[in-house]
Order: sequence, then structure tokens, then C-alpha cells
Amino acid sequence: PKLEPYVRTDFSKLRRIVDTIEDDKLQRLVTWVMPAVSMSRDIMLSDHVKYIEACKSNFVGRLRDICLGGTILGFYSHGEPEKQYIKMINFCNSSKFTSQEKEFCFAEGLRQARQTYSRSKMNEICQNIPETFSYLCFKTDHESPYDDPSFE
Repeated sequence: PKLEPYVRTDFSKLRRIVDTIEDDKLQRLVTWVMPAVSMSRDIMLSDHVKYIEACKSNFVGRLRDICLGGTILGFYSHGEPEKQYIKMINFCNSSKFTSQEKEFCFAEGLRQARQTYSRSKMNEICQNIPETFSYLCFKTDHESPYDDPSFE
């Protein structure tokens, strides 16, 4: 959180910081937490596409997934109680994502939703998920990108 006033959503600054960290787990932690912290300032915006662009243009591979996962964490950490999923759905539906990226986004967003909401609330949320990705609603084998042991 102390980095937020310096980084804001200029993730090229975040990337430069992450590149100086030798420990892989700490790299993942900083890449995960920073977007979530930045979201505290931006949660009221109606469009969060700048987070997609920032993660995609500054990170590759699993670190990109971790950056996007941290952004999704920000929706749940700072969003309106019981309605955090609405901004997550809008975010994951962005035309800035490829189909494969949308699938990852919904898988991660719904993984976090299952940690936040009751099963009955999840049933309600799943009514709002695009049909293409609705199979992810109760799929429990999606690992957090932060915890992924195959991190490279």
C-alpha cells in the first residue's frame, strides 16, 4: 500500500519495482496486491479498462494473470457490499480481453466470488454471467494465480 501514491495505475512503475525483487513469491505478492490497493481509489469509476491495459502491457505470462487477479481482488475488497460482483462481471466482459483472457477473468472472478458469497447468492450471480462462461460458476478447480505452484 505504501507504493500506491507512487504507482497509482502506472504499472510500468510497478513492473520496474517487481523486476528488482529476486524472490518469486514476493514478486507475485507485490504484483497481486498493488492493483487491489489501487482499486480503492478507482472503485467508483464505471470503467476499469485502464487496469486491463496496464496489466497486459506491463506483464506477461503468470504475472499478467496475477496482476489481473489482483485487480479482481480489488473489486471484492473495495466494492459495494453484496454487489462487488457487478463490476467484476463488467470488467471480465471487456472487449479488451480475448476469449481466452475472458475465460481466465471469469474463472478468477467467480473463484473469488465463491469465497465471498453464499451458494444462494452465487446462484443469483451466475444468472448474470455470459452463457459461454456460466460453466465456471461452480467449477472449483481454478487455482488462484498467486498460489499457482507452476509459476514460471
